[in-house]
Amino acid sequence: QFVEKVNGKGVEAFNKGDLDLARKELSRVFELLHQNNIFLLYKDENALMEAQVLTYGNLSCVFRKAGDVDKGIKIVDYTIGLEEKLSQANHGQASISIISTYLNKAAMLSEAKRHYGAYQAIKNAMDRIQIAETVPDIDASQLSYLKYMRLIALNNLGEQLVHLEQMELAIREYEKALVIAKELKKGSFVRKLEEVLQKLKLSSDG
Repeated sequence: QFVEKVNGKGVEAFNKGDLDLARKELSRVFELLHQNNIFLLYKDENALMEAQVLTYGNLSCVFRKAGDVDKGIKIVDYTIGLEEKLSQANHGQASISIISTYLNKAAMLSEAKRHYGAYQAIKNAMDRIQIAETVPDIDASQLSYLKYMRLIALNNLGEQLVHLEQMELAIREYEKALVIAKELKKGSFVRKLEEVLQKLKLSSDG
């Protein structure tokens, strides 16, 4: 309860643009989760890791917004490590939430001009999407969400390939994204992708 409540305060401050207060609130939780007697509060190790994932994920966003991308990347790497363990234990929604964490890492790496690292992080997200889609008891809403995440991942993959000057590969990924955008009836996304593809194909022909 306390962890979720203070995380909520941190997110609220973040959304209002008060990064100092957001960092202060989330740091309170961070310190709590690293106390030696934390297992008195969280007797289930998976529940503790889940609380850590929530807190570290929020902290990484604060550091990213504050311009400290390197620290954000370190925190998100640790978050991914925890989510990998939770996924292996089939705990909660970890096998799905890890997808957005990988995409968050990719965005940070891209901001740091580490485009090949961003490309790899997106590929990891796509691998996770494929795994999540094969879970036996997955429902229709989760499948729809995963399809949308695949759209985001393919679009982001195209962006990184452009940065890496792999234009033909970028076009291929953008075309895959366009198919999904049309299937999901994402009109603005469709228009954006069509414009990007038109520009890339014109530059490739030139």
